[in-house]
Amino acid sequence: MNPLKTDRGAVFFRLTASGHYLGLLTLAWLVLLALPGASLAQENHAPGMPGPIQVAEVTAHSARISWGAATDIDGDVIAYWVSVRTRIEGIAQPWSAARNTHATSLIWDGLLAGTLYEVRVSASDGKATSDGRIKEQAFITLHEIAANNPPSLPSAIEIAQVTAHGARLSWGAATDHDGDAIAYLVSLRKRVEGVAQDWLPARDTHAVSLVWDGLEPETLYEVRVRASDGKSFSNWLIKEAAFQTLTETGTPTKPGEITVDGVAARSARIAWVPSTGPAGVKVSYEIQLRQRLGGVAQAWHGAGETTNAWLAVDGLTPGTVYEVQVRAWAAAVASAWTVKENAFTTLAGAEVNHPPSLPGAIEISKLTPRSVQIAWGPSPDPEGDQVTYSVSLRKRIEGVAQSWLPAHGTRGTSLSWDGLSPNTLYEIRIRASDGKSFSDWRVKENAFRTPVPETLIGSVEGSIQPGSTPNIVLAWPNASGAGVLEATDSLLSPNWTRCQEVETDGTLNQATIPTTATVKFFRVR
Repeated sequence: MNPLKTDRGAVFFRLTASGHYLGLLTLAWLVLLALPGASLAQENHAPGMPGPIQVAEVTAHSARISWGAATDIDGDVIAYWVSVRTRIEGIAQPWSAARNTHATSLIWDGLLAGTLYEVRVSASDGKATSDGRIKEQAFITLHEIAANNPPSLPSAIEIAQVTAHGARLSWGAATDHDGDAIAYLVSLRKRVEGVAQDWLPARDTHAVSLVWDGLEPETLYEVRVRASDGKSFSNWLIKEAAFQTLTETGTPTKPGEITVDGVAARSARIAWVPSTGPAGVKVSYEIQLRQRLGGVAQAWHGAGETTNAWLAVDGLTPGTVYEVQVRAWAAAVASAWTVKENAFTTLAGAEVNHPPSLPGAIEISKLTPRSVQIAWGPSPDPEGDQVTYSVSLRKRIEGVAQSWLPAHGTRGTSLSWDGLSPNTLYEIRIRASDGKSFSDWRVKENAFRTPVPETLIGSVEGSIQPGSTPNIVLAWPNASGAGVLEATDSLLSPNWTRCQEVETDGTLNQATIPTTATVKFFRVR
């Protein structure tokens, strides 16, 4: 027997007996497929087949086609492709060119009068398409009625009673030459960053106004209206940029324009114009991203939360179009989303930049009640790019980590951080950037606790004569930084007079006592 090696490293043997080789090879391949780790990379799952098809509002030249929503186990956004075909003398004709929509109904016009039609609907996630659901002999269009005339176009659309979630829409009445009763179909769509979205499913009424509720706050809407006599339709009357809903009471305003910079293969920095919240309420932000693959928008995914008006995101896919949406939160109430479509494209694989390495160990020195010196090991960059560092602190209060403070940037490997709170536990994080991508964060938990400010009390020998400026040398060990010099004439007195601020260095601290005859005792804290 001759050994036979597979690309998975297993060895099988060629049998000399005729016909045994093929059977053994087939068995070997089946065994390989059953081995752990032998499965192929997971592929995208096609959406399920759309639900049952229904047809309504049939006229001589149009019909409304609707269907049950399909599901996608990967959570992808679903679009539907709809085709119709005629059946003439029992023979099915070729399917028409498909029309697509993200809704679960559409009105198909341009049909032939008195004709039998069949319908096919498929679902697609932009990567795979379900089997088509077919409704045979779905409907027959009405025969032409020579006497019928479509209604006229409704007249000017008016908007009133706009709130955060609704508005009253009204329009001028249409007329019908044949005296038929008229109904109206009304639809809205959002316009996001100048881009018109899909029309919402139409609502019908016999009146010339209706209240449309369930809208999103701070959102621009457009309106269209058309008339129907039950046999045919007028054209659509469209009012672009018709109205913008109001900000909901007590909610923060919608974040302003989104910008993106620092785009690399797997990371980017997203910023936006800050929101305004109710007085005294802190505003935070929620950020989501979605990919656009082959022109089809995928599902939104959370990218993070922050109290800053920017967020650095990583873990992205190279060579991919991303879209961004941001909303503000204040006191558990959210604003409307600000959306930026086609916001940025990550660098392709050939353009992939290598991020700097993780910064080295973090060290603490020169700790005072209100300041600290922070140092860390440098981060080499594979391409030799210049490296900068972002350093941030956060408090840990009663074991609970607070929000990270706005980062300080530096090209060095150390910095002094002032303005700290005394007797407070702090944590540190540092990461490196070459201007195109970031390293991971190096985090030092429970990094340091600022000390309690010391108070040094001393006495003045003899009285201080007015006009004199004696220098008192204070030995203030184990601390340095800014202090306050105060004076009193009695240690029993509750009143201390603030004299001046002093700088202490922990070894030889000099301060000048002000010329006051009553001063007997002083303190530095």
